[in-house]
Amino acid sequence: MRTFLLILLPLILLSVISCKKRPSDNNTLYVSPATAHFKAIEQDDTRVINQNPKMVDAYISRSINRSILGDYKGALMDDEYALKLDPKKTGCYFGIGQDKEALKDYPGAIAAFTKLISIHSNNDLGYSYRAGVYQKMHNYKAALNDYNHAITINPDYGETYKWKGELELEMKNRSEACSDFNKALKLGDKSAEFDIKNNCN
Repeated sequence: MRTFLLILLPLILLSVISCKKRPSDNNTLYVSPATAHFKAIEQDDTRVINQNPKMVDAYISRSINRSILGDYKGALMDDEYALKLDPKKTGCYFGIGQDKEALKDYPGAIAAFTKLISIHSNNDLGYSYRAGVYQKMHNYKAALNDYNHAITINPDYGETYKWKGELELEMKNRSEACSDFNKALKLGDKSAEFDIKNNCN
């Protein structure tokens, strides 16, 4: 898995709110400084690629930025090409899975995360993200199995409990969901407070 992807996860979360509509009569798109920053990095990566078309890390970096900016097709092309240039960059399967999930190619996303897991069997996020795709496909049994497996690998990662709690709610298992939300909060996932407030009181 790309080590720098974990470093960028807070920035990726920031990107969810970095490009939003300003309240105005014409509802024009407001591009925040964070979005502009990612666009600049994408342009830098493109310049590097133009100078050296075999610079694998530039494709991976551009893929991350394109994904943040919502260009999932472009991100997918970069991830797949990086993997073609260097098959050892197996973390690209994580990016491919995320890109395909965003493009609603759920079977493709499952295949990518499964490939990642087959190479890195202790990758808890691989299981968690695949679980999320199974959940979107309403394959709740497979999703629950993957979340439980991820927790077995890394029992101290609060977000997995939160995601599992959301699945349990969909499955109408409120008691189990609340247990998971409380575990997530105990492990430091503050966003679980909202789930507890709205579902467990």
